Amino acid sequence: MKPEKETHSCTNGEKRRTPVTDEEVKKLCDTLTLPWETVREQTISELGAKDAFFLLDPHINIHLDVSGWILNRYPECQERRLVLVEYTRLFKGLYWMNFYFIHANYSAVYRDLRYWWESFSIAYLIDSKYPNLSANDRMAIRRAWEERGKGGWRVIKEALSKALRRPPDCVQGRFRSLWQQLCKHVHPSAVEMERIISMDPWSFILDSFSRELAIECIHISNQVLDCIYALIFDAFPLIAKDALRWERFDELQKLLPFTCEIIRERGSKPDLKFQSSKT
Repeated sequence: MKPEKETHSCTNGEKRRTPVTDEEVKKLCDTLTLPWETVREQTISELGAKDAFFLLDPHINIHLDVSGWILNRYPECQERRLVLVEYTRLFKGLYWMNFYFIHANYSAVYRDLRYWWESFSIAYLIDSKYPNLSANDRMAIRRAWEERGKGGWRVIKEALSKALRRPPDCVQGRFRSLWQQLCKHVHPSAVEMERIISMDPWSFILDSFSRELAIECIHISNQVLDCIYALIFDAFPLIAKDALRWERFDELQKLLPFTCEIIRERGSKPDLKFQSSKT
């Protein structure tokens, strides 16, 4: 239904409503999004195209290659693994997060990162604990977990501890603060609000570029995606050999250090009995 605007009758003075035209709606949308052009241009100018589009390259390119490796190595489990479902969905998520980033909506990036990290952790644990169940049964378990409120940091800590082969206390000390940083942009945080006000008060009115906030967002995004990829490479260990032969593996080591620990460990053991592709 189109919005309507008020007009006055010339004959009796009574108010009547007439539809707003499509052209008027388009002009309104263009007006609302006009400041984005300035912010986008400033982001690219200040950071350079490589950092401004860091979620597209290298992360989208990593996604494309890893997806191909998984589908090639695990052709029989494409419909059963919840982790693969999440990874397929992440492709669009990366595009949206980069859209938020180049328009200086850093809080939206953090909120999405928190969602993806928790969603991947839940999917990874269910796949690991119930490898013989169908996709529908695994989704039923996921719904049951949600109803019981099983999620948040406890799930992430358990998933990372399993994937990285590290005790929970070690995971707690290394990654808890990263999770808390994301949560500040989901739950009301006076500390984070005061910090943003002191750095860039205009961002509360319109999206406004901040070099310090942008660099911090890049750093945190890479750390969270490193944790997500650690789960993916542990869930699909056969692809470690593909990653080791990848022409951009040196770049991957700088970008995803924890993931590369898993890649080197899994990929350097030719006699290792990997998980069956049917699970």
